[in-house]
Amino acid sequence: MILILIFILNFIHCEELSLGILYQKPTSDLFGSGDLTLISLEKEKASIDTSFLGSILNHSVSFSFWPDYYGKGYYGFLSGTYKIDQNQAFNILYYSYSSGSEEINYLDGRTENIVYEKNNIVSAGFGTKLNDNLNLGIRIKNMTSTLAERYESSGFAFDFDILFKIDEFYIYGGVENINGYLKYENEKEELPLFYKSEIAYFFKNKKYEIGIGFGGKYTTETKTYSAGICFSPLNLPVFLNAAYTKDWKNDFFSSGINIRFENIILGYSMRFPQIFDTPMFRITISYIFNNEKKEKQKTPSYKSKKEPPKKLQPQKIEKEEQKEKTKSKPVPSKSNNIIVF
Repeated sequence: MILILIFILNFIHCEELSLGILYQKPTSDLFGSGDLTLISLEKEKASIDTSFLGSILNHSVSFSFWPDYYGKGYYGFLSGTYKIDQNQAFNILYYSYSSGSEEINYLDGRTENIVYEKNNIVSAGFGTKLNDNLNLGIRIKNMTSTLAERYESSGFAFDFDILFKIDEFYIYGGVENINGYLKYENEKEELPLFYKSEIAYFFKNKKYEIGIGFGGKYTTETKTYSAGICFSPLNLPVFLNAAYTKDWKNDFFSSGINIRFENIILGYSMRFPQIFDTPMFRITISYIFNNEKKEKQKTPSYKSKKEPPKKLQPQKIEKEEQKEKTKSKPVPSKSNNIIVF
């Protein structure tokens, strides 16, 4: 029994499934942009990166669901963002992964289906806009992990990110999983500490907007670099992006499309690990609330306080008509005490 569990845990480690949830970007717009935040829709939704929360205009909700690379497990993601005031907002999200189950045959003839790995992340984030050029954000998250349905662990970690903007030039950076670790039985496993940095520039005219971005994500053992572009025609409800990514093992090409149906944004993106290899994909559905319009409706307009114009007052209109009729009647005249009409 112990040997079988050791084999399962070794399999998990060799396939790099353990804590794989921390390496996956859950939304389609981020997946299509090569994980580059600046050329995604995070500036509008802020469903993951907290420094964008200070600049969003509306509340939003996002949902994603997709299978893992091996086709046996699946990921799920749900995020809600609430705008507190003009310069502050907070976000709550839930992120899960299940590797799927395998049938295990024991020496005594028994069989059992075991799920190799289950991970769940619940987190809350807050972001603020300090001025027209600088945004800050922080996130606290709790992660629970279960290996082989027998070893359970949980722990807390922190994320911090910063956004700097000058006109159409953006600089973004952050650190993920600060002070994070999981402990299985007597073995302590530290969460990978990610350092990320990006730059992007946007070109705008009356017909379209184009953004070009570069960035990287680093740990003590891995490095990932990405270069991407996004395109959005101003007269069509479409957002397109594409990127090239190189990590410590493979090269990737990714692309995505996001279509807006009034308040709903439907996103789909694909990533190709290698030529003719199995592509990976993301599907995300987001709903953007129109809280800006509601605030305008609640505010009484100045015109509504004015009295209605004179032409809308029926009593005055009747008096004016009577005067006109009186003027139009012939006026009697006197001549030598004889009244002549």
